[in-house]
Amino acid sequence: MSFSKSDLDKIKSKILVSTEIEKKTQLIKKGKDYWCRCLFHEEKTPSCKINDDQGSFYCFGCGAKGDIFSLYTDLYNYSFIEAVKELGQRAGIEIKFKEANQSKQENSVNQILEMSSKWFQDNLQNSEAKVCNNYLKIRKLSLDTIKHFKLGYSYNSKKNLYQHLKDNFFSEEDIMRSKLVKFLITKLSRYDRENEG
Repeated sequence: MSFSKSDLDKIKSKILVSTEIEKKTQLIKKGKDYWCRCLFHEEKTPSCKINDDQGSFYCFGCGAKGDIFSLYTDLYNYSFIEAVKELGQRAGIEIKFKEANQSKQENSVNQILEMSSKWFQDNLQNSEAKVCNNYLKIRKLSLDTIKHFKLGYSYNSKKNLYQHLKDNFFSEEDIMRSKLVKFLITKLSRYDRENEG
């Protein structure tokens, strides 16, 4: 069972760490941060720093650290899933839990997208991309800009993107799910059927 990172970020933006810790101990405000006596070990003076902007806490005495979720798992003995459910309900955020199989499929698609992006970028370094690179020079795009925005080139005479992904052991189902090469696969399948026998 899993959920998106954006769901966790929404919860952290709705429920401040300082608000939760304040239920257990007194807070002292210093600048933008709060300080308190650590909830995880005995101490006489505050050594635990709370940063609501980052949604985190850190104790300089014992090293305890984390966010709103680890506060619940470490202090209240919640499992991580239980903490997400509890805090999501309190924040009024509906968490869309995903089954492991769905999460695995999404992970495969993300890997395909990353590999495809690199494939396009690598193509831009080939001699076949001379015209494309000349165009980028005319547009006065620096190498840093090209790298920053991950610009690439789609043409490669040695291997198309579909074959590149297949060679890296991605299934046709996952490649189709990525919606990157759907049109190409449809054309290849039609060509194979028309040329059978």
